[in-house]
Amino acid sequence: MSRTKVAVACRSRAERAAITEWLDAGGYHAVAILDPTVPARDLEALGFELLVLDAELMSVGSLMHVARYRATPRPVIVIGEADPDLEIDAERRGASYLVRPIERGGLLFAVTLALAEGRPTRRSERKPLPRVPAACDGVASRIVDVSYEGVRLELPARERSALPPFFTLRVPLLNVALLVQRVWVCSSSDADSAGMLWCGGALARNPQRNEVAWRSLVDHGPTAV
Repeated sequence: MSRTKVAVACRSRAERAAITEWLDAGGYHAVAILDPTVPARDLEALGFELLVLDAELMSVGSLMHVARYRATPRPVIVIGEADPDLEIDAERRGASYLVRPIERGGLLFAVTLALAEGRPTRRSERKPLPRVPAACDGVASRIVDVSYEGVRLELPARERSALPPFFTLRVPLLNVALLVQRVWVCSSSDADSAGMLWCGGALARNPQRNEVAWRSLVDHGPTAV
């Protein structure tokens, strides 16, 4: 069975080597792009299904064009510093954003989720909620939207440290606490949410009772208007 091909473009040789090693060990076929300025036809010839890209390279060469601006866009994961402008730029281009420092488990999970979201039949639809109160490791936050598999949260940008690779999400409405894995983080794009941060998370392994309660929120919770 052929492995999913993932292209990797990073300015740092050490980071590129580490990401390539993690992907290969995780069952993917990593392809390093050493020169991001090569012609688009050469990038297309690689036949990759997902691109992992240094934030500094988003506007270099044809990388983003080849990945996103096509009949069937390829998922892109941008890796960069905690810079709101870069995060907004990545989101505008349809990419996920991982804040450095990155670690193996978080990267592989982000790749898995990005590929899954690129195949809608494998994911459930997201449901917007009217900002349901919650807490991330004790820090007040609000749930923006939900699906059976995950959640998008909103919290003050100054509380970024409350979003480690794994965190506990407490939802008073459900009277449950769930383990969530952080997948992406970016600044809120809502005009009414200046200074806020959005975090996309995937539900980790949780007790069945908590998962049932979560599905109830997805199915029967109030819908944002």
